[in-house]
This record gives sequence, structure tokens and C-alpha cells, in this order.
Amino acid sequence: MYRTDYQFEWYYRTTNVRVCIFQLIKLFIIALPIVGCKVNTIENTAILNVNIVDVVDGSILPSDAVLIQDGIIIKIDESERIRETAASSKSYQVIDGDGGYLIPGLFDLHIHNRGATDQVLQVYLLNGITTVRNMNGSDGGKDHISIGKQIASGARSGPRYYSSTPFVTGSFRESDVEDFIKESKETGYHGLKIHDNIPVDTYNKIIEYSNSVGLPVYGHAQRDKDLAQSLRMLEIVHIEEFVYLIEQSERTSDYLNQVIADVKQSGVWICPTLMIYACHIDYYKKTFFDSLSSIPFIEFVDNQQYELYTSERNPYRQNLRRQALYDYARTNYGVELESEDQAVDFVVSETSKNLEFMKELLLQMIQEDIPLITGSDSFGLLPHGFGLHLELELWQNAGVHPSLILKSATYNSANYMKLDNGEISVGKMADLVLLKENPLDDIKATQSISGIYFKGQFYDSTYIESKLQTLKFRTLD
Repeated sequence: MYRTDYQFEWYYRTTNVRVCIFQLIKLFIIALPIVGCKVNTIENTAILNVNIVDVVDGSILPSDAVLIQDGIIIKIDESERIRETAASSKSYQVIDGDGGYLIPGLFDLHIHNRGATDQVLQVYLLNGITTVRNMNGSDGGKDHISIGKQIASGARSGPRYYSSTPFVTGSFRESDVEDFIKESKETGYHGLKIHDNIPVDTYNKIIEYSNSVGLPVYGHAQRDKDLAQSLRMLEIVHIEEFVYLIEQSERTSDYLNQVIADVKQSGVWICPTLMIYACHIDYYKKTFFDSLSSIPFIEFVDNQQYELYTSERNPYRQNLRRQALYDYARTNYGVELESEDQAVDFVVSETSKNLEFMKELLLQMIQEDIPLITGSDSFGLLPHGFGLHLELELWQNAGVHPSLILKSATYNSANYMKLDNGEISVGKMADLVLLKENPLDDIKATQSISGIYFKGQFYDSTYIESKLQTLKFRTLD
């Protein structure tokens, strides 16, 4: 009841974009291809003197260098031998990793690209996120399939880019299912995104026909149906959905163990998106808006989102004034809310309990080896790119070991997308991120980026830091 996705979608579809001349000039400058500052144009590369992280088993490989040819890892060996191979051919660039930690590029499989396209893409890439999936094919009124094709062809700079269909909602007609799925498959959408409860006959047809043509189905749970119906999808895109599928009175150990067993048996993938839910809790508090400068990476939140979410027009603040909230508290909790302050206390308390429940579920899913992938669902004051790092940090705060978090953000996510860029091994694509610190000790090390190797180009820390400065929307006092 606390999610307001419909309001967000309405806002983005009905708000006219007004950008001043200065902002247009700024966007033109930052949209210049990132290739302008690459080390050189040679795709064959030797990266030496690094700790190579094996994300599959959470260890450091004995070798400390990789050799890359045409974007593919062709050899992993000791630095001296790799250096000799590179020296025998003038076609190799040599990069000294200076004892850093080399990991595969990260995955953010739940983004919403609604802002200035090139700016959004560059912020993701400069955060070491080399693969993204946009989760609404109509976001920002953009042609997301064309964006992906432009990046794939080299005509546009950005991470590997995929998109779901536009939201499929409860008004979707059963008679339209086959044509919609056929067209979506032919257009090149990665999967069909279900956004809310679908009439059962329509839902059954979506699942069956999508399976027959090989188009993945994922989205929000079917909250008005048994859990088994939601588990027929390939992926549930928020662990939050289990809050609505499982009543508080049912949250006993025995019942939750059965839920986890059913989820595991189904083979469904889960993309938790914990951080965006944690953000919701703060939005309800008046005191939150007194310390905006303390919000992580607030300088990278675009102006449109910033102006909405730091004002009383914030959809979450608006919820506090709606009769539906008061009716809900009375009907489901026997609580009579008599003021906005009481509504704040009630909502913050209940959402905080839900967040703790979601953390417990996350730990149980990890322990049972349920396949997890990573996504940020960045909107509001959770900025593109940086939001994924905060998501990973929250997993760690929930008790998940850094090695398992990193595996989900690379290897698991790559397997889910059927890509071969999720681990550092011979024959895999070389989407690589160089870190100053060890992510196996602390997942916050994913924020210590000193270099990014992507599609034959190496971006060093000087370039990354200077480029990020141009992508800020505001400076902090």
C-alpha cells in the first residue's frame, strides 16, 4: 500500500521537460562520447600487477595479470610472462594495476532511464556498471531498443543496455496477449514487465505464450493470487513483494521456511532492490528534509527528481494526507490516526518492520542458494549508478557476506542475462573494474574505483573523477 509507482509513471508522462540554456549547454558537453579520453584505441591489452578476484568461489586467483584480445580474455598468468607476450607485439597497451583488485563489471538490472540519456549512461559506466536493464520500455518517452543498439554498435557510449517492455497492467486485455508478445519479441525487448495484478485468465495466457516464444516474464508479484502464481514468472523484481504476499500474522518460522522452499523449488530469480524501500522510510519524515546534504551522492540526483522529492509534493508525503492511509490503519491494525504526525509515526514504524523482514528473507534466500541478481531501481533521491553501490552496502548491513554479494552483482546477473561477462576467466568478455580495496573484505570497496576497462578502452581514476565532476547537478555547501 505504500508504493506509489503509478504516481511516478503519471508524473513522468505528464510533466513537460523545461531546461534552461545553461543546462542544455552542460548536457551537450557531458554527452560528448566517453571515447574521447581513452588511453588509446588499441583493443589488445595487458593488465599487470593485480589481485584477480574469482567471484565464483570468493577467492583471489594465484595469477596476477590478464591478456585481452579483441575484448576477450585470452590468457591469465603471471605479470612477467604476460608482459613478455605484450612486448613481443606493438599492438598491445600495457596497464599497471598497482596491486589493485580486478573484478568483472557490475550489473544493475533494475534501472529507469528517464533523465538526460547520455548523462544517465555515463554515470552508470563511471561507477563500474557495465550492464544495465531498463525496466519500463516507455520510460521518459525514449526508444530504449534504439539506445541499446546504438551502444552495441559503438555509435553511443554507455554500458551494455537492455530493456523490458512497457508496463503490463491490470487493464491489459487477454485478446491482445499474443500480438503484444510477438511484437515485443520482434522489437528486441529483453522481457515482459508485469507491473500490477492481472486478471487470472490474462495472466495465465501471458505466462504460457511467453514461455512458448522464449520471452522472459518478470515483474511485481500477483498480490491478489496465491504465491504459486507469482512463482511462475522468471523473476520477481522486488523482495518487497513478499511483504504483500505474506501477512504479518503468517510470518512464523515454519511458514517462512515453507515459502523459501517453494521459492527455491520454483527456480524463480529475485532482484531484491532493498535500498529504494529504505529510502521510502526517510521520505515520510519532516526532519529528513532538514539535512539533505547528508544524503549519499545527492549532488548526482537530477533537478527534476530533486525538486519533486525535496518538497511537500513528494508522493510519499502526499500519502500522509490521503484518507486511504487512515482507513488502512483502522481496518488492518485497529489504529485511529488523528493527525499527520501520528500518520508519520505509524508509517515509519510499519515500513521499518517490513524492511527488517525483507532483510531476514534476503539472508534466508542466500543461505538456501536461491538465485539473486542485483538492481537499484534508482529514482527519487537515490541516484543513478551510485544507487547500486548503496544497494550492495545494504545487503552487507543485512548480514550477507561480501563475496556472495559480489557474486550476485556479477556472475549470477551475467548468467541470468545469458552473457559471458560475469567472471574473469579465459574466453570471457573483458568488462573489468579495477578497485583500490578488496571487495571480499568489505563490499564498500566497489566504490574505490581506480580504473575501468570496457570495450577496448581503459579509463583511469583521473579521468573518472574529472568526468564525474561534470555530471553533478549541484555542489554541496
